[in-house]
Order: sequence, then C-alpha cells, then structure tokens
Amino acid sequence: MKRAVLMLIGAIFFGIFIISINTDLMKEVTTYRYSPASKFPSDKYRFGDLYGFSYLHPYKVRALSTEDLRSYYIKNRPQTGTELYGIVDSYLWSFVPNDSLFRQVDAYRATRWDYMAKQFYLNPAKRNVLILEMVERRVRYTTPDTAMFYKHLGLVDSPTKESVSDIYATNWWKEHVFNPNIEQNIEFNLFDYTVFTPFKEAKAWLNHRVFNRISQDVVLSKTRQQLYYKQTIDSTKNSSSFMHLRAGEVDTMVAGLNQVYTHYRKAGFNEVYLVIMPNPVSVLEPHFNQYKYNDLVPRLQKNPGLKMPVIDIYSKLLRFRRERIYQISDTHWDKIGILAGIAQIDSVLAIR
Repeated sequence: MKRAVLMLIGAIFFGIFIISINTDLMKEVTTYRYSPASKFPSDKYRFGDLYGFSYLHPYKVRALSTEDLRSYYIKNRPQTGTELYGIVDSYLWSFVPNDSLFRQVDAYRATRWDYMAKQFYLNPAKRNVLILEMVERRVRYTTPDTAMFYKHLGLVDSPTKESVSDIYATNWWKEHVFNPNIEQNIEFNLFDYTVFTPFKEAKAWLNHRVFNRISQDVVLSKTRQQLYYKQTIDSTKNSSSFMHLRAGEVDTMVAGLNQVYTHYRKAGFNEVYLVIMPNPVSVLEPHFNQYKYNDLVPRLQKNPGLKMPVIDIYSKLLRFRRERIYQISDTHWDKIGILAGIAQIDSVLAIR
C-alpha cells in the first residue's frame, strides 16, 4: 500500500513536471484555470496583475473583463466604409477584441506586439486605417526599431494569402524540454490555487505591516489608493515615466516612426496613426515622491518633425484623471478609461 501511494505521488509530480516544460500544454492549462468555469481557479490575474504580484488584500478587486463592456457594444451601426487594422498592446488586445465598441469602424483586425505576425489583405474599395498602439513603457525601445513593426504586420495581394504565425521562430527543444519558464510554471501548477491565497495574503500583510516590504514588482501610490508597476517608476529603467530623456532621443524615435509611417502608407494604408497608452503614473501622479514626469508622451506626440498623425489618448485621460480610469490593482485601464479612449479614436476616424 505504501509503495502504491509513493508511486501515485511520484506519477503526479512527474505529470506536473511534463506539463510545466511543455509550452503547448501550459497554454491549455492556464486557459482553463483562468476561465470562470475552472474547478481549479487561480487568483494570479483574477484580481489584477499587480494584486497577483503582491497579494495585498486591500487591493483585491476583481479585474475588468470584456464581459463588463458588453452593455456598451454599439448596435445597429451604420456602414462607414472604414476598416481598422492595428499592431496593438494589451490595452486594446485584452479589452477591445473586435469592432463592437467602435462607432466609426465596419471591421477591426489586429496583431499583438511580441506575440504574433499577421499578413493582411486590404480591400481597395474600403478606407483602410492602421493604428500603431503601444503602452508608454515600451515606446523607447520599440520606436527606433523599424524592423519590429514590419515583422508584426505585413500585407498580401490576395485574401487567400492571409496568414498568422508566431512572431519569433520556436525551438522544439526549448518549447518542450528546456523551457526557460519552468520554475514559474511549476510554481503555478503546484501552489497557484485559491486555497493558498489566504496564506499568501497573510505573508504579504506581515511583510508590509511589520517589515515595511512589499513585492519588488509593485509600488504603492502616494494616496495608497492605487498600485503601480515598478517598471514604470524605477528611474533606471527605460520603461519608467521618470527616466531622463537623453539629448536627441526623441528625435531618434521620431525618425523611426516616420520611416514606419512612410512604409505603411506606400504599402496601401490610407491613414496611419500613432496611439500611445500612457503609464498610469504619468497621468495620475506625474510628480511622484522625488521624481518628475519626463513628458515622454507629449514631447513625442508634439514633436514638429513627426509625420505620423497622433490619436492623443494621453490628453483625453488627463481630463478624466479624477475618475477611476485605471484599475487599482492592475496595469491596465478601467471602464471609464476604455470608453474615453475608444471615443477619442472614433472622433479622429470620423474626420475624413
């Protein structure tokens, strides 16, 4: 009996190990465990990614989902002749998966930064518009790299040639045997269950109250009403709202964006727009402790040398800053922010 029990335990741990080193299996497991129907749910992202980093109980607020936006979907929308395409980040990818929130768009198709490459066919009878949407924390390393844009979105001359593929070529051994994320995957498969959440919260409370320490990935706002992602605060990181902008750095970004603009206009898009989603701290607390916002977004958007037109989400969100435009325990915007941002995109697309 004892031997049978040990063999069963060994088989379970071996199974967990096999799942943890296999990228495809992990995708299936995580998709199921993050779904509402899961019998083994995880709290890692259910209450926001920043809560999942920190497990600070006061910030345990259910994260916004696309279901929360369904009542705002546009019905009986008249045809506009506009088809919208995008290379987008999680702000649009996670919350605006289709054209349902847009008033000025007949169809919306997108590819996501860092994940996939897509080849699209443009209908010449339509007004084809491309938006290049990115979060502020990636602007400084993405905009000078023009090849990065072209990898994500290309155009073909026939609908039958459209395709989707991973942005980076995968290595079978790396994806199935020597997975670099194996430690995180094993932790997820062994300990990331709701039954362990109270213990994680108790540990987080003890570290915070007794030792004045919280997760190294998270920073508390000055009002203690908001969590921020550390990468957007740390002034030594180029993802930070407070890292000094070097002389000529904005001009380098502008030069890269101008090349991308010319490329996609020549490729067939009628219009190409830059859309930057500002770091939450850039909008909510531009003067944070001893730091001052480096004004990356307005300096880039207002640069006189920039040829690419801008859809200015930053200024729009500034007008709503006293409302809850960002989720308190997540790196993304909240319902008010999303609706304000989509309205801003629509207002630009309405101009012909």
